[in-house]
Amino acid sequence: DCQEDHGGGGHGQGHAHGHESSRHDNEIGSFSIVRQAHEVEPLAFARWIRIIATLPEEQGKLYRSKGVLAAAGRSAKLIFHAVADVTETSDGPDWGEHEQRCCKIVFIGKKLDRKAIEARFLPLLQPFVEKLR
Repeated sequence: DCQEDHGGGGHGQGHAHGHESSRHDNEIGSFSIVRQAHEVEPLAFARWIRIIATLPEEQGKLYRSKGVLAAAGRSAKLIFHAVADVTETSDGPDWGEHEQRCCKIVFIGKKLDRKAIEARFLPLLQPFVEKLR
């Protein structure tokens, strides 16, 4: 169920669609990053988790994040969730034989700097190359 990235922050939620208004300044917002046929290197992702848990104040306040990611060299889905600065990762079920490996992660918080968060996360992604069996 890896749908393509919904751009400005979750369709239908009214977040980050290019309209600047003071009434939105204090709102909680969300956005997702979804990449088909990509995976993360588990150790690099673990380092990234420590960084995102201590997001600098000027990049917003991250309340919650969660994701399902393909991890390089692993057949199981990498399940990630965080509330404030408490993070947890675990192995989920294996990717199905005909299931598209992907990385999908959602961020929920206040005044999140999407560009800064993406700039730290996107370099972790690498194209998935099917290994010959």
